[in-house]
Amino acid sequence: MGTLLPFQSYLDRLSTHSLESSISRLEGDDYPEAVGVALFMAYEQALEQINSKYPWQERIAISLLDTLSLLAASGVPTHWLLKLNKDSDKVRDTLSFLKRSSIIQESTDGNKTIVHRLQGQVYRETYLSEQGKFNKACTYATTILDKIDIGQLANFEQQRQETRNLVEQIGAVTSQDHSRPLFSDPDFCRITRNDDTECSRPWDATTGTYPH
Repeated sequence: MGTLLPFQSYLDRLSTHSLESSISRLEGDDYPEAVGVALFMAYEQALEQINSKYPWQERIAISLLDTLSLLAASGVPTHWLLKLNKDSDKVRDTLSFLKRSSIIQESTDGNKTIVHRLQGQVYRETYLSEQGKFNKACTYATTILDKIDIGQLANFEQQRQETRNLVEQIGAVTSQDHSRPLFSDPDFCRITRNDDTECSRPWDATTGTYPH
């Protein structure tokens, strides 16, 4: 896994995906269309490669990309991501593959996993443009926060660091426009104890707005 497609294969694939269907620009950020299509094909190819060899791993890869694309752009603690599946070794294997494929990367201190800003945006605008998939992504992101139990940590330093991690994530989600849909999830509002009026309002992934 992790082998690049031959150049002709990229051209063939590009011809089957129109720019309009591949990049919808829901978030309004300005970037070259060719970059958007390249990033679209990058994650699509990675998922296809995983599915062809290890079908069970594709679901883990999607849950990782879902979570990373909605939570803090600065990264998510890697040890949180390991809890997305009961088998943490399978999650590690999937993380390693996505890193080798340059879909995600580690933070400089090695403690967080990051999806590049544009890669995350293209993923949200394409794969998560379907409401059902978008709702599932919100569930993954909320679940990972819900599993944090600071009181169960062994010592004060660990508790302090985990509290910082949680505060950073909540702060980022509050300020990131693409994370606002999480406020439509009652569980997310419960976790963050957020009384914002946006909580529990439905979010339309197709239009990228709160319906009136």
